[in-house]
Amino acid sequence: MASFAQNSDGLKKLSVGSCMFGAKAMNAVLEHCTSLEELSVKRLRGITTRRTGSAPAKTPSTLKSICLKEILNGQCFGPLIVSSKNLKTLKLIRCLGDWDRVWKCLEMETGV
Repeated sequence: MASFAQNSDGLKKLSVGSCMFGAKAMNAVLEHCTSLEELSVKRLRGITTRRTGSAPAKTPSTLKSICLKEILNGQCFGPLIVSSKNLKTLKLIRCLGDWDRVWKCLEMETGV
């Protein structure tokens, strides 16, 4: 996935489903796909709640839409959600995990 990401700088939309990508692969996409506007991740099985490598290395400033569907430990995407300053659409569908910390961070960021 890292090789794909390094050669996909102009990629605007990425949708993956039922994959075994881990945090390193997702971080490679976020770091190298600097034009990414839409990210859709469904049934991703490689993300865990472990701290190592769970936070995105760099969030594309162009990211406007995130859709997470049926992801175990979906709150691992919390740092990505919170750091996406131009996010317009967020869909969380049947994502398990403790989201309280993510919502607190969002409240602090937005002042709500």
